Amino acid sequence: MKPIYIIILLSSLNISSMATVHYVSKNGNNIPPYLSWEDAANTIQSAIDEAGVNDTILIDEGLYSEKLRLSSSIVIL
Repeated sequence: MKPIYIIILLSSLNISSMATVHYVSKNGNNIPPYLSWEDAANTIQSAIDEAGVNDTILIDEGLYSEKLRLSSSIVIL
């Protein structure tokens, strides 16, 4: 019986398919890609623009008045 070899090429995996959380806060430093409360986006649209498919936008409490353009499948909390 001959052995069966299974080769997995890690470089072929789509790393961007892993969902990311982007933060929005009036008190953030506005440093992309907005991956913490400290570096949070100052506007919801900025975080949306940075987000990819299936990413999550986590919005801090506060009043935000802006028109939003959604171009991909994201979750807004």
